[in-house]
Amino acid sequence: MKKSNVIIAVFIAFVLGFVSGLLWAAFKGSPPGLAPMAKVDSSLAPGPSSDEVQRTMAFLEKRIQKDPNNFEALIEAGNFSFDHDLYDKAKKYYGMALKISPNEPDVLTDLGITYRRTGDSKKAISLFKQARKVDPSHQNSAMNLGIVLFHDLKDKKGALEAWEDYLALNPKDDRAEMIRKVVNQLRGEP
Repeated sequence: MKKSNVIIAVFIAFVLGFVSGLLWAAFKGSPPGLAPMAKVDSSLAPGPSSDEVQRTMAFLEKRIQKDPNNFEALIEAGNFSFDHDLYDKAKKYYGMALKISPNEPDVLTDLGITYRRTGDSKKAISLFKQARKVDPSHQNSAMNLGIVLFHDLKDKKGALEAWEDYLALNPKDDRAEMIRKVVNQLRGEP
């Protein structure tokens, strides 16, 4: 068998497995991507585990010390901290960025996701709603609002409303079909 045929066969098998997993989750429980995240106590989260992470964090912090009003550096530090499970630092840097520019729906949403990861669902919801108020067309905040309302607060009505807003904003998004199935289940439709 040619190498290109093997690559194509592996790719097809991967796609079929992925699609099968989505279908299985849709019929057997919460769809992937909408499942509840485990709550994390950020005070117990391990620090950076590698020299590279520590060097990068030190570089970002030094950059911020030189210019504490550098919005892009603050976002980069917040994102890096979040990606490495340093949630308290992520909250700090996203918060500093929002002091500079308080009406940034992406940053509000990222901070909301960070609060959810540390177990503060109510603060997360408040930030998602604030992002939606700033930009009613902000899709990611609508999606996350529905997730937290549904999984954390068991507020099916609120989740349904948030996800309907999300579907109205972008009915063809990659996640739309999955959300549409959950919305139909919440409405009691087949």
